[in-house]
Amino acid sequence: MKCRIFVLLVFMVSSVARSETAAADRKVPLESLIDRSIAYVKRPSIVEWRKRPFILNIELGQFIEYNNFESSYGGIALRLPSDSFVVKSTLVDVKTYESEASRQIGKTPFQQTGRPSRLEWQNGIEVPILEGIGNPMVSWVPASQFVLSSVAQVNSHLYSNAVEDPVELFTRFHRLNLSDDELRRLQEHAPPSMRILRSRHSLGFGLQWDNYYRSGINWNTRFLYEMPMASPDRKLKAWYSLTLGVGYAS
Repeated sequence: MKCRIFVLLVFMVSSVARSETAAADRKVPLESLIDRSIAYVKRPSIVEWRKRPFILNIELGQFIEYNNFESSYGGIALRLPSDSFVVKSTLVDVKTYESEASRQIGKTPFQQTGRPSRLEWQNGIEVPILEGIGNPMVSWVPASQFVLSSVAQVNSHLYSNAVEDPVELFTRFHRLNLSDDELRRLQEHAPPSMRILRSRHSLGFGLQWDNYYRSGINWNTRFLYEMPMASPDRKLKAWYSLTLGVGYAS
């Protein structure tokens, strides 16, 4: 009986010793635990995009207006980042096309308010409201810095067909609406079913999503709600614009 008790005590002591040894092996410094817990996030991904001198983007997009015309555009944007916001200036070439519906309307006396083909000079500001690090689940996709920004911009419509001398585009830049003479010239090049919006400028407000990579490459997508700055014709009160851009931060 005493022998059995002795063997049982030896077994218990050895088990406790092994447990203490195992526990000691499992003791890990706090810093190591933190490193292990965020090892996936610690992949190089932070991009100091605010310190870039400038960012160049090529943009493609389209306008969604309350009419039967179709408009698409492409251009180049210069963005100047700072600690609090990004100043942006963009020049885009807008092409307006007729649709089957607008051609049918052109056979009648009715017209729809729209904006013919033009150049647009867009100047605005982007204010970051949300920022973070995006780490893809697959290792071969590079990590990125993503930024959600609120956007406000002023768009100036440059109708070269409305003037005889291109210099007049800028000398009349301060005027809010097209003159009767400009409107008459422009109507000769516009679709017959279009009543031209007289406003020379428009305002846009919305959101933009940016992804920045350590290589300097970036892409963004933007959604804006836009409206004429001033126009006696209120038939076209507002429209939307969808834009996709890709570029490089120097």
